[in-house]
Amino acid sequence: MLIVAGFAMSFLGLVVFKHVGPKLGLVDRPNLRSHHSKATVLGGGFVVALVFVILLLIAADTGQLMLSDIGGLASTMLILALMGLADDRFDLPILPRLMAYCLACGFLISIQSVHYPWPLLLVWLIFGVWTINVINFMDGLDGFATTQVLVVCVGLGLFAFWLADDGVLPSTTVLCVLLVVSLLPFWLVNWPPASIFMGDSGAVFLGFTLCVIGITGFNDHSLLGFAWLILMAPFLTDAGVTLLIRLWQGRPPHIAHNDHLYQRLARRTGCARRINSGLLMLHGLWQIPLLMGLLYRPSWAFFMVFLSVIPTLFLLVRERRWR
Repeated sequence: MLIVAGFAMSFLGLVVFKHVGPKLGLVDRPNLRSHHSKATVLGGGFVVALVFVILLLIAADTGQLMLSDIGGLASTMLILALMGLADDRFDLPILPRLMAYCLACGFLISIQSVHYPWPLLLVWLIFGVWTINVINFMDGLDGFATTQVLVVCVGLGLFAFWLADDGVLPSTTVLCVLLVVSLLPFWLVNWPPASIFMGDSGAVFLGFTLCVIGITGFNDHSLLGFAWLILMAPFLTDAGVTLLIRLWQGRPPHIAHNDHLYQRLARRTGCARRINSGLLMLHGLWQIPLLMGLLYRPSWAFFMVFLSVIPTLFLLVRERRWR
């Protein structure tokens, strides 16, 4: 019942937002870096965030989800989504946004991982802020980021369910299901050609929520942390290597650009659907089999993570040589 209600809320919320968004000035008009050709409603990700938070609170209240300080997490998610919505409308400076990401990730770690050594907590803080930015960086093509998030949630949710041996639905699986339910209606209207964009309100929320899912998974079972890395590898590799290359070339990291692998492939093919289909194929032929290998060979976890980056790294190098 909760799943059906969540899907309906998300769908109806997007219908309303498509009419309200333009009146609030939330419209993305094409520019030189754009892959779309007409003005499109921006900020639809806020609807996804709002629905997810409602489902999160209901699941916690009914005992389906056991997490520390659910109210604090829900508030943090809404604050980040609202900040993203303000950035969509007014283009906020980078420093306040970065500070907000650090505070949000610091809060998450303080309630979820207090028993771990501080060097690991520091790594998680940096990695959490980076994950938020990665989703933001990679949200530049119709349906691309939403497709990735859905695949991560489906794969990780099933993996957590297979690992569970006590008959209780793991918190990781519950979180993944709630995010899929909230995001699926948006994915349908964001698939190319998109009729609505998630904007920073959606990208920042999704990045933070993926952090929540990743840390919750690691707390549930250490293998879920490796599974999260394997499924996230295409985005982490593209964003990370591209950033390093741009730093090496002396280009400022905070300036928007269209230098990522997926953007180069989109320009060359001229078809966003092909890029999204390619991402799904990459997961089906490489990331998911590695996930299954991790299930049966847990001692190979680090090696599996290493293998997970190879296809994206190969394509990135090949595409730059092609150009």
